[in-house]
Amino acid sequence: MTTPGDATPVDNDLRRDECPVCAGPVEAVGVMHLAPAIQFSSHWIAPRRPPELWRCTRCGTAFTQYALPEPAAMSLYATGDGGARWSSRAPFERTKTREALALLRRLLRPGVRVLDVGCNTGDLLDFARGLGAVTHGVEPSDASRAAARAKGHAAVASLDAAAGPFDVVTAFDVLEHLYDVPAMLSAVGATLAPGGRLVVLTGDITCAAARGAGAGWWYVQCPEHVVFPTLRALGAVPGWEVDEAVTTFADVGHEPGLMKRALAALRGRARADLHDHMLVVLKKKG
Repeated sequence: MTTPGDATPVDNDLRRDECPVCAGPVEAVGVMHLAPAIQFSSHWIAPRRPPELWRCTRCGTAFTQYALPEPAAMSLYATGDGGARWSSRAPFERTKTREALALLRRLLRPGVRVLDVGCNTGDLLDFARGLGAVTHGVEPSDASRAAARAKGHAAVASLDAAAGPFDVVTAFDVLEHLYDVPAMLSAVGATLAPGGRLVVLTGDITCAAARGAGAGWWYVQCPEHVVFPTLRALGAVPGWEVDEAVTTFADVGHEPGLMKRALAALRGRARADLHDHMLVVLKKKG
């Protein structure tokens, strides 16, 4: 594992001329002000140029301009220790919000085949197995995938290697890492059983905090995050439609306390404005 002092210089030269989700026209939002050395998985890197936040004027999706090229990112994911970076020592059910847990408990029943894309060391799959589901995962990190397998989950390195069909596919904290969201949705659709559902949790670029902070919003500062699709954009991807959606948080650690909620209410802000993530259930059309 590298340290900030020996960060590897990287050419973050990926530039897009159109929206990565709907191919619509785009415009600049602002420059992301990052430290000279930043973490990517468990690696420390030094981007050669400051990344920028841009957005689509058609669907509202935002994305990182001057991101790392996808092959470089996938190499960092594969060789990094995702478990050291993102896994919690607490059980999944103690870290996620009530909205996320209630939805999963409704969908995951004994015998249901679930595939968790970006399963890391298998925290969500542990929870799913406790509900009686048959657990499978996709994880590019060699170390994290080995940890998930050691716990008895059937984990593979890529989505095309997953042995479907699956009744439920989950992708928590994953869409923002993807370079081609429509391609991922197409691949997921090929693995879903009739009537199956895809459940995603990702940041909501339309929330009040994101609108106010622009390129300074905390969620876009992480170098691994390259796209921030809107609910409207997800519902417009060919072959898919939104079944249900709720606003929530990344985890319970981000949920504001009673005092912050009270101050927001006094300032006339809606409760939804305090939420900065969206939990979305997608189903295939037809």
